[in-house]
Amino acid sequence: MSAPQPIPDDGRWLRVCLFTPPAPEEAIVARVHVKYSIDHPDPDSLEIFLSQDPEGPRQPLWEHGRSPQGATFGRAPELTAFAGAPASEIWYLWIRDTAPGGSGWLQSAGVVVDHAPIPVPDSYEGPPPVPAFRLPEGIPPFLSHSGSRSP
Repeated sequence: MSAPQPIPDDGRWLRVCLFTPPAPEEAIVARVHVKYSIDHPDPDSLEIFLSQDPEGPRQPLWEHGRSPQGATFGRAPELTAFAGAPASEIWYLWIRDTAPGGSGWLQSAGVVVDHAPIPVPDSYEGPPPVPAFRLPEGIPPFLSHSGSRSP
């Protein structure tokens, strides 16, 4: 993501395409790590999802103040909802503001995918050990959710 994106304040989805480096041929997903920075006066009015499908949301990252275990607003490390899916270089971050009156901006977003060993051994039972979670250059290490930003 190269520039901040306005989050629609009318219930429509903002869909942002995120790219990862190419995966080994025939690789499958083990874990997905997502980091995003949103400037919004009321994060609890937001729904944020991640998908491999350009047609619609799949995995919730944040729903009105709730998030999957281990995730927080702005960070969803070690998601296993996509485990076993074919590797993809394209991911979609979906953001929707469900309460009109408080506009916001997606400042930055990034995704990192851990792949299962290739070929997958018969004894494989889960995500492989990986080094510490890191995002690509340019993703700020903080998030803000107070105030709003205008173009």
